[in-house]
Amino acid sequence: LAERNVPSGRFLVGDLAEQEFEPAAFDAVLMLYVITHVPREKWRTVFRGVYRWLSPGGWLLLNVPHHESAGWLEENFLGLGTTNWTNGFDAPTTLGLLADEGFTVVEAQRLGEDHLDPEGWLWILARRPS
Repeated sequence: LAERNVPSGRFLVGDLAEQEFEPAAFDAVLMLYVITHVPREKWRTVFRGVYRWLSPGGWLLLNVPHHESAGWLEENFLGLGTTNWTNGFDAPTTLGLLADEGFTVVEAQRLGEDHLDPEGWLWILARRPS
């Protein structure tokens, strides 16, 4: 779908926790409904990588579950017939991980309460300091 709608785009498929890009390769990184599917023990590694990939003053927008969850394997993820790992930290822990890696959290807001997640998602706008 992405390739069809953005034919000039460059799309990469891989494990987020193992991706490598040049330092300061991006001005912004968007991670919506992503990190919750990376095992929690790898979140710090992912945030460290994103920080390195961002140019000074670069932006990170992500959302995370608002609650603590050690995780579970979803057998029929979104009805797609595949399995998927889902987990999360509580909001203070996630914000602390970002701060530990050097990010400045500009805004954090709880949004998106619905029948699937009555606690909603924590949307975080963070920046790599200039």
